[in-house]
Amino acid sequence: MATQQPPHDTPYADDEISLIDLWRVLARRRFWILATFVLVMVLAGAWLALKTPVYEASASIEIGTVAAHPDKTKEVYVLDSPQKEDSPKPRSSLELLEDPAAVTNRLNSSLQSGTAEVQSGRIIQLTTRSEDPEQATRQLRGVLEELRNRHAGYLETFRSNIRERAEEVNQRIGFIEDQQAQFEAKLGELDANTSAAIGALLTLEQRLFNRLPQLEEQRRELLNQLSERLTQPTRIIAEPTATSNPVEPKNRLVLALAAVLGLMLGVFVAFFREFLTRVAEAGEEETE
Repeated sequence: MATQQPPHDTPYADDEISLIDLWRVLARRRFWILATFVLVMVLAGAWLALKTPVYEASASIEIGTVAAHPDKTKEVYVLDSPQKEDSPKPRSSLELLEDPAAVTNRLNSSLQSGTAEVQSGRIIQLTTRSEDPEQATRQLRGVLEELRNRHAGYLETFRSNIRERAEEVNQRIGFIEDQQAQFEAKLGELDANTSAAIGALLTLEQRLFNRLPQLEEQRRELLNQLSERLTQPTRIIAEPTATSNPVEPKNRLVLALAAVLGLMLGVFVAFFREFLTRVAEAGEEETE
């Protein structure tokens, strides 16, 4: 028994919509699509014209360093090389004037509409935004100067402590040299018969003389800590500069989104207008 084919005039046949029909609707309602698109673009352009532009300024600063020494008189951040937990942790030859993480936390709390982050090692990148590019650069310049002055105080304290310690070593070296001169003078005054006294003086002089190389080495190390190679102040490596073009609003992005939204909304308006027209025609046919 042959299967019967469904008739072509089924209820579903009237509900089918072809791409040609959709294209005809869009072509017939092209005015509504164009009008909606133009309206959205005009609104976007008006918003861009009324929106106050925002400029961004940026700068970079490098944290200063001092020479590492065991008996620190102030707390500084130590650059330690990674070690195993059960191995001794040697100190590096340099210390930062301040922990970069602490610097960024303090700067983030003081910057208005800005951020500070560690760029690499001891370099910190600062950015801020403002409606006035000059105001943004002035704000960054003030923050950088405050940080540099703070670290300059740290560095001067470090140098003063090193100079005081070097002066103490110089006094001890001078004292030993004076004692040696006095011992030699006394040795010249003693008779050859007083051999015991001469031996005691020679032993004491030798003990004092043996301390001189240690003190001189300590003095060289202290003076080396004041060298420019180890003691470097915090410096600005990139002066605050503002962008010539505003970072907000993003005109191209806004216009591109407005164009896409205008086309989508225009197509929706076209089909909605076509739907209203067909509903009205169907109502007129029923009344007739």
